[in-house]
Amino acid sequence: MAYYDRTERAYFDPERVQLFTLKTSVKKYWYVRIKRREGTGYFQTSLKTESLDIAMDAARSLWIKMQQAEEQGLAFQDARFSATFRSFLTKQVFSPSRRSRIESVFNRYFSEYFKDKPVSYIDGAMWADYLVWRTNYWSQPETLKRVQEEQARQGRRAVFNYVETPSSATLKGERQILKQFLLWCEGRNIIKRAPRLPWNFKGIADVRFNDQRLRGKALTDTMAKKIHKRLKKWCLEDNMQENLKARKFGRFRLYYFLHICQYALIRPTTEATSLLWDDVEWTRSQRFPDLRIAAIDIKAQYSKTGEARTAILPYRQYTLLTEWRDISRSFGVGENYHHIFPKIQYPQGKFPELSEGADSAVMGRMFKKKLDEWNLRLDEEGKKITMYRYVRHTGITRRIAHSKWDIGAVATAAGVSAFELSRTYYKEFAKQNPDRFANTSPKGGRPRLDAEEKRDMKSAVALFERSWDETAEKDLYQRWIDSLVDRDEDPKDDFEL
Repeated sequence: MAYYDRTERAYFDPERVQLFTLKTSVKKYWYVRIKRREGTGYFQTSLKTESLDIAMDAARSLWIKMQQAEEQGLAFQDARFSATFRSFLTKQVFSPSRRSRIESVFNRYFSEYFKDKPVSYIDGAMWADYLVWRTNYWSQPETLKRVQEEQARQGRRAVFNYVETPSSATLKGERQILKQFLLWCEGRNIIKRAPRLPWNFKGIADVRFNDQRLRGKALTDTMAKKIHKRLKKWCLEDNMQENLKARKFGRFRLYYFLHICQYALIRPTTEATSLLWDDVEWTRSQRFPDLRIAAIDIKAQYSKTGEARTAILPYRQYTLLTEWRDISRSFGVGENYHHIFPKIQYPQGKFPELSEGADSAVMGRMFKKKLDEWNLRLDEEGKKITMYRYVRHTGITRRIAHSKWDIGAVATAAGVSAFELSRTYYKEFAKQNPDRFANTSPKGGRPRLDAEEKRDMKSAVALFERSWDETAEKDLYQRWIDSLVDRDEDPKDDFEL
């Protein structure tokens, strides 16, 4: 009895049911222990309460369920983690990518830490202990030794890329998987209630994680052109031969989704997939009456910042939206009450009766898959190209470089604070207008130089002229002109971008 702090026999079945608290527990939660009617052993679980009255009611509820199971010839299980999680994987429906992620986390981390612990034992304290173990996992010598053995045994199928200190996003993803599993257990009466799992990792001692968000660089013009060329051929030209309606529509949608978002500076997330055609205002330019403008209203509930804003397509990209609407109407959608990028059922090729927005993650995976097929998954520096890099970062960087807009204008168009934009894209703004940072004169005029400074300046100019390669400079200028021509743009009209 030294193991127990307090014990109570259940009034409804004192021979089989006992309630107790543990001496070693800080919180004096009541546990229940029920002797099985057939065979040997007990069913035991935490009742998650310090109140004896509440614990007694919960114990009686479990006792009734156990009696019902035994009357049906079933064993009322004290579910163990690994076996129950495998059942969860078998019986629950997931998308292929989600299943792959869950299986990877379970095989690498969950099964190794939780092992055969009763599912009912999992609580916030055990989750915190898991986080400490998890965030130190890749720094342990035994882990590295085991991984090396896997690499030698499994070859390419083994793990080669890992991060010693996980990011907060990675830990939140694992928390979400465990939470989903525990809610599944609650729905099947395996546990009484899914426990609360702390998400503020900063408040848990000895948990190491990386909370710094790294922004992927914009793609170079060369790489962006290669991707655009392959997308145009696959999504538009080759797609004309596709007979399966859902596949054909999906390819068209991918092309216009990527490029409308890129030029309008809309995030390729629910910001875009939630848009209806009714959110577009078609107007005539006041400055150039022969040109049209598409103003796209993004609602506050779908904006990342929580604030509504209006995205404007540049003049030359206005036709992207009109072309996409014509294509959409040819498939039976495209009316004001339809989503601009609607979901289509595969392989039936039917649209939901009530319009739904497409899943941006599905389009992101399709984009990734094609980049892999085209050997364009990595940029010139060997870093991975994602849909967000191609659309968001490249779109903002191009706008800074070519439009000559100030920080406030770009921030407004992109739906981000001027502070965040200047902090994240300061290099792009510096390159856009270096004179702004070189000129420290109070009125911004031409700085006055004294005689000695002028001599130094002339020497610097002479040194530059001696080292200047005229052929290379002309070639660089011509390549810049060619890049604009390839985009069907006039160098004199940079402000229109």
